[in-house]
Amino acid sequence: MTEPIEPTKKKRPKWQLILGAVVAVLVALIAIGAIFGEDKKDEPAKAVASAAPSSTTTAAATTTTTAAPAPSSTIPPTTPKPSTPAAAAAKTSDPRCAPASDELTFLVSSGLSTDGYELTNGTVIKDGDLTFYGATTVDGTGKVKNRSDVWVVKDNLVYASSGGARNGTIWTKASDAPLKISAGDARVQAVDQCVVNITTN
Repeated sequence: MTEPIEPTKKKRPKWQLILGAVVAVLVALIAIGAIFGEDKKDEPAKAVASAAPSSTTTAAATTTTTAAPAPSSTIPPTTPKPSTPAAAAAKTSDPRCAPASDELTFLVSSGLSTDGYELTNGTVIKDGDLTFYGATTVDGTGKVKNRSDVWVVKDNLVYASSGGARNGTIWTKASDAPLKISAGDARVQAVDQCVVNITTN
């Protein structure tokens, strides 16, 4: 009994194998391109979608910055100016400041070099045998000429300290001997500020 002969498998030519491989690679590339191409097409839409919230945020921020101001009742009130010179002096002046006597004001004003000028708001700080005298210089109509000037008095001798005091009176400069007290001295500055605080015009 003869055995059945198995059919022999035909081998494909090499060119068919190569062609099949090339076709498979092309199909794979097309599939990959289609996937990534869809992603790229979606990118503009995603960009528009992501831009929309930022525009809303910007609009919200703009709305916040351009919102109407709060009612005046919620705005903290500014500190009102004191109604009287005494109140201003008590609030911001050096506690050593005190009103000057009429005699001292007369003594200092006797050295004024312009006729018709007088001193007002006389204020003193006493430090040992020195008296730091500050005052406002006004003309005959009461108009302020120098808001505040300072002189130093020792043993009834008057010395001019501030620029206006030196230029507007005949008194010797306090910065010279024997006092050698400059216009920047803390006591000079303190009495000057006291006079400024009580000068209303």
